[in-house]
Parts: sequence; C-alpha cells; structure tokens
Amino acid sequence: MQSKYCMTDDELDRLLRALADRTRRALIGRLAAQPGATLSALAEGAPCSRQAVSQHLALLEAAGLLHTQWLGREKLHHLDPAPLAALPGPWLDPERFAAAQAALAQARKRPAMAVLPPRADAITRALLQAPPGPPAAARVASLAQAMALQAWLAGTACALTNLGQALKEQGDAGHRRAYAKPADGSFSIVEHLWHLADVEEAGWALRFSRLRDEKRPALAGVDGDLLAVQQRYQQRPWRGALRRFGAQRKRALAALSALLAHGEAALARPARFDGRHVDLGELLAAMQAHDLEHRAALAQLWSTP
Repeated sequence: MQSKYCMTDDELDRLLRALADRTRRALIGRLAAQPGATLSALAEGAPCSRQAVSQHLALLEAAGLLHTQWLGREKLHHLDPAPLAALPGPWLDPERFAAAQAALAQARKRPAMAVLPPRADAITRALLQAPPGPPAAARVASLAQAMALQAWLAGTACALTNLGQALKEQGDAGHRRAYAKPADGSFSIVEHLWHLADVEEAGWALRFSRLRDEKRPALAGVDGDLLAVQQRYQQRPWRGALRRFGAQRKRALAALSALLAHGEAALARPARFDGRHVDLGELLAAMQAHDLEHRAALAQLWSTP
C-alpha cells in the first residue's frame, strides 16, 4: 500500500540526515522493538554517553521519526515510521532513474574534470581543482596516485587559507558572507570550516597517526551533524577554524608521509573503520571524497552573491 504521508524538501533533508548515522539507525531499531522507551533505557548499552543519546533522539524527533510524551517525570519515546514509509516511493522507481544511469555509465568512461561556473574567480577555481583520481573511486590503488592525492589534500589547506584571506579583505561584508545560512538549511561557510577542522582533528589526523603506530587499529567515525549542534559552529569565529584545520591537516599529511615511505604495500595496511574492515587505500579515497564534497560546497557558497 502506498503511504499517504507526503514530506517537503526540508523534511526530506532532515530525515536523510537523521538516517545518515549508524547510532541513530540503531536507536530506530531499538524503538521499534521497545515502544515507549525512556532515555535511561536507550542509553543503557549505547556506544556513547547519555547526553549524546539525548542529542541523537532530538535529531530523530526533528526529522519526524519520534513521538514523545511525558508520564510523570519520565519522557517516553515512540517511533513514528510514517516518514520511513513515505521515503521509498519516488526514490526506488527504476524507470525514474534509467536515463541518469545510462548517462552515468558514459560519464565514467571520461576522465574526471572540475566544472567551473562562468567567470569563476581564483578562490572558486582553487576550491574546484579536480583531484588526481576518479572522484567515485573506492580505493587508491597505487603509490603514484597516493602521492598525487597527498599534494591535492595539501592544496585544500591552501585553498581554505586563500578563502579566509578573501573574507578578511572584505571586512563586514566578508563577515556576513561567512555566516550567511543557505535557504535549504545546509552548512554556512563558517559551519563548513569548523566541520572540516573537527573532522581533521578527530578523524583523518588521528586515523593516519594510529594506522602508522598500531596494528589493525579500530578507527571511529565522526558525526558531523551532531558536532555542528553540540559545538555551535554558527556562533564560533571562522578564523579559529582555519587555524585548527591548517595545523591538523599538516599533522595528518605528516603521518601519511610516514606511511607512504614504506612504499605501495602501505596502501594495504589494515584497520577497522566504523565497524568494517578497510585499508589505507580505502581511507584515502574516503578522505578525497570528503574534501571534494566540502570544497565544492564552499565554492558554491563563495560564488553565490
């Protein structure tokens, strides 16, 4: 039966962000099995703190997936599956995407190129510089590609430094530009910068350092959406984000250089990342994809008056 629930684009954005985290998906599963569970019950056995579970529940409620009610001093949580039932319809229709699939097959046969907007300035061009390997590659497979990617990753820090200098030179206008929120509720420039800084420190720099120093380390993921709420990126100074990112990217690349000094075999160095088996080549591909996503978003924000 087709669901009668219909969601707006903003509601769909919130739903997809809520489902993008494994802890929140686990909470949905627990609530399906334990209707009316309290925060204390849900926090028991969770892989994070009680406060973090509370933040996850708040994001699920904002996405329309939770109905809460108070019973005395206890807050009960009930799963509302209506948004989930509405999601598959338009997105799993194979006929809708047949043309896109055919076009994708042709595009994958062509070398990757950065698409620049008309009259793109130097900031935009630097942010949209194409990476050395295919953007959708699942793994960096050769030492030559890894070395080229390392230079491109260093270029991210240079591009962000130039972006910061341009914002500074614009004075008050640059300040307003850095904190302007897009109409769709996505990250502003300052939120992107702090996200990149925190993910670099708690993510890539730490992962490469542990992969260099440990055998088969268990590497944790980083919940960027939750960090943005907890750390209040929108209220923080963007200059601090640039300083932190620059220092942590330097640390990450130093650890990566030490790994690559062992030759192409280093790309097969194993780890567990977010619960699954990976190697350095896969981590590098994931880092490239992450940089590429945020560089493209920053270029769009910068080029939008």
